[in-house]
Amino acid sequence: MKATLSFAPRENPGHESEKYYRLNYIPEDDRSTSIMNFGYEEIRDIQLKDWRASHFKFDTHGMMLTRLDTQLTYDEFSDKMQVEKVYLTEVWTLLSGMFKTEDVYIFEYLVCVFRPRHG
Repeated sequence: MKATLSFAPRENPGHESEKYYRLNYIPEDDRSTSIMNFGYEEIRDIQLKDWRASHFKFDTHGMMLTRLDTQLTYDEFSDKMQVEKVYLTEVWTLLSGMFKTEDVYIFEYLVCVFRPRHG
């Protein structure tokens, strides 16, 4: 499987002093929109590998892979209320346990609902 990797290069102004952000939202016309405070580069056609055998550590690499057994069914992931009530609580519990803190805040998440196209 191949994918495109988007990232903010270190040469971006403000790299050392400003936290980058990207806001994704869907306005009333149902077209997905993004606002970013940084320039980014893309690398296309990256070969994806099975991360389950990786040894990424959060402290070293800034990312990691872990298992979360959720109570949600596949269909419930498109129900925003279920995601907020069940899944985000499960994510909070997992992260607060891993980082040994109750100061876990989920600032942004996206529930994708696939609508059939007309016409």
